Amino acid sequence: MGSGLKRSRQYPGATSYFDRHGKRRWRFRKGGFSAELGPDYGSEDFIRRYEAALEGHRTRGGVGAGRAKPGSVGLLVSKWYRSQDFLALEASTQRVYRGVVESFRQQHGDKPVHLMQLRHVQDLLAAKADTPAAANSLRKRLIQLLDYAVTLEWRTGNPARATKPYKVATEGFHT
Repeated sequence: MGSGLKRSRQYPGATSYFDRHGKRRWRFRKGGFSAELGPDYGSEDFIRRYEAALEGHRTRGGVGAGRAKPGSVGLLVSKWYRSQDFLALEASTQRVYRGVVESFRQQHGDKPVHLMQLRHVQDLLAAKADTPAAANSLRKRLIQLLDYAVTLEWRTGNPARATKPYKVATEGFHT
């Protein structure tokens, strides 16, 4: 029996991989949850991280849940991903929407949803003014997210609805 089998039984869910420098590292993966365990298999640090990963996997309530602050953009996004509005979409559409929403969540995930105002939405869209199609895509996703926040009673109105879409310069349809 090889040492690889014994290792995987000792720490179920721990798998090794080689990083871009060729160094062996360990990762915990289970049910869509992933956590880095470090390079030193069996060390105190490894065991501490492994136990934290096990606990994180058990307490996880869904995508991003458990890490997001109550009332935050991050929690709103997590709840929206589990909503019927999002789950009813085609898988390819979900993938496109996630691409837009995840970059927004990366930048603003810890901010409270109820404090978002029209000027904030305008600033977000203005930052993407050089790519009007991307700005319009973000605008549409913000409208959906903030509408969902209204249904959750986190907000009374949706400031994204007051914005106007950017004009996208095209050459029309090719004949």
